Formats: sequence, C-alpha cells, structure tokens
Amino acid sequence: MLKKLVQFFKIKVLRVNSDRWDYQYAKGMWDGLRDQEMERILVAKEMLGGFANGGNVLEIGCGEGIFFNQIPENIYSFYEGIDISKVAIDKIEPSFKSLFKVADMEIYQPTKETYSVIVFNEVLYYSKNPIQLLRHYSKFLDDKGIMIIGMYLSAKSLDIWQQVKESFNILEAKDIQQDAKSWVYTIIKAKM
Repeated sequence: MLKKLVQFFKIKVLRVNSDRWDYQYAKGMWDGLRDQEMERILVAKEMLGGFANGGNVLEIGCGEGIFFNQIPENIYSFYEGIDISKVAIDKIEPSFKSLFKVADMEIYQPTKETYSVIVFNEVLYYSKNPIQLLRHYSKFLDDKGIMIIGMYLSAKSLDIWQQVKESFNILEAKDIQQDAKSWVYTIIKAKM
C-alpha cells in the first residue's frame, strides 16, 4: 500500500520523474498530440536540413521518436536520441544508423565526440538549469554545429528565451501559431 501511495505521489504531485512520463506514455496520453505537433516538427525538420550535412544528430527528449521518423536517413550519418521515459523509448523503431537510450538529460554523456545538430524540442522547461544544460551539450557540437530549440510560449519559457539570447547567438527564429497558442523555434550557436 505504501509503495502505491509513493508512486501516486511521484506521478500526480511531483510530476518530475520518469514514473510520470512512463505512466502518461503507457496510458496514451500523448497520442492525441501527434497531429498538432506535426506542424512544429516540420519546422524543426526544415531547420535541421540545412545543418545536418551528413553529420551526427542528437535529440534530447526524443519521446516516441516522432521527430526522428520525419528525418530522412540520407541527411545524417548517425542519429542518437534520449528520453527519460522507457515506455516512450520502447515505442521507437531504430534504424541501423540510430541509437535511443533512456537517460536523464541533466547528466547524459553523448556517445559520439561531435554532432552537427542537437535538438531540444519542448524539453528545456523541464531542466533545472536550462542554460547550463545548453552549455554542457554545446561542447559536443562540431565546428559548424548548431542547436535547435523549440518551446511553447509561457512565462517560464519567456524567461528561458531571455537567458538564451544573453548566452548564445540566435541564427534564426520562427514563430508558430496554432489555435490560440504560440511556440518559438530557434537555431542557436555558442558565442565565441
């Protein structure tokens, strides 16, 4: 009984660990968002296309691989994705050029030395320190490498965007409107 109470508390109250995400993916709570998310995924795909150049791609918070499934294999040499949810990762059908792992983005050490593109699609707001997280991963970018960030506009994400603008070079930004909601997708590069 105590174990069930602790699990309920983690999932419903804390809402910060893998238990919550595993529960939501197992119940199909994200299934209805696929069609809505596709417009944003296609914007990120377009952004990635100009920078992948046959290099390595790393996606932080890949979920069930919706973004991965939209990317043609011929534009990258290796695709790596991580997510905190094992249930989500288990739903991905990897190719021979990809690797997907259950991992905490705050402490993950990528498998390759460098990446052409690192994607953060709607995950930065879950980081304890988004700028520190971006700096950590920027060390894995190759000389021409970029990071793509997508976030829903809220008070929290506006604060994160301000910190990103102060710490990184913004190469491109696109606003996306869906119904009464807004998202921003950007391409950033570390300041030299």
